[in-house]
Amino acid sequence: MTGVSEVVLCNELRMPVSMVCFCDNYANGINTEMDAYNEFYSNVKSNMETVEETVACVIDALLAKQKAAAATGAETVGAGVGAAEAAVEVEASAH
Repeated sequence: MTGVSEVVLCNELRMPVSMVCFCDNYANGINTEMDAYNEFYSNVKSNMETVEETVACVIDALLAKQKAAAATGAETVGAGVGAAEAAVEVEASAH
């Protein structure tokens, strides 16, 4: 539900961008049961390990690309590499 304005801003600045997110409530606002609050936080807790592993993997991929670019003297983009490209590589290697 979020991220569009950030992507638009990054595109205006010609900054590579990639989003890592997860869904913790497929029917946000639709479930009227009182337990929806507890269900939401339970889902967040159960997804946290996956999110942490994914972010660590993306950071490792970005650092590896930056190190490789520095070793070859290649010009880098943004903070050192194309984040979207690295995220695609991470996603591909996860399967």
